[in-house]
Amino acid sequence: MLVTLFVTSLLGAAAAAAAAAQSSPQVDKDVTAKFDDRTGLPTLGSTVGIYQGLQFKNFDVVLESLPVVNGQVTGVTPQSKANAAGFGTVTSTLQGPSSLLAQYPGSTTNSFDLNAFFFGCILNGLNTEATTPISCDVIVRGFRGARRVATSKFEFKATPPVQPMKKVTLNSRFERVDRVTFELDAGALTVFLADNFQYTLHQT
Repeated sequence: MLVTLFVTSLLGAAAAAAAAAQSSPQVDKDVTAKFDDRTGLPTLGSTVGIYQGLQFKNFDVVLESLPVVNGQVTGVTPQSKANAAGFGTVTSTLQGPSSLLAQYPGSTTNSFDLNAFFFGCILNGLNTEATTPISCDVIVRGFRGARRVATSKFEFKATPPVQPMKKVTLNSRFERVDRVTFELDAGALTVFLADNFQYTLHQT
């Protein structure tokens, strides 16, 4: 009798778990984050925050207006006009690394695949005339919980005075991560700009 009750209990628990799984199926959603529906500034200071299923921590919405200096257009053109997401080396020093986070209060995203993005670097403050493209490296790291599972380094070679962003594609190790960090390897007056982040959300 006890054995029968035990087996019945196990079957009931299994059925409940299956029902719960069916009531909350996983949904995969492909996203391209362009930031063009947000209000950007020609300088750092307008936080991206939660956007398109992820938290863009320590990223700002940047209006890259391509100023004219001495009669010459200068800067890095966003992949989709007119906004990009950006951070500076000073931001990283004061606030920590800029990151994409799947998990934040109210999030329905369990993990994500970071597939690709476009990026470039410019010199000095975004609200000054010194916005010429500058060479830089960005180190991208993917995490599952506290464990780092992926690292890639990408180089941007500047060809002033004006230049399009460079597309980079991430490998399969950046699949099903819950956090991706960006570390800028460049001079103290460098600003990193990125656009059209392409990723797949895994949500419930």
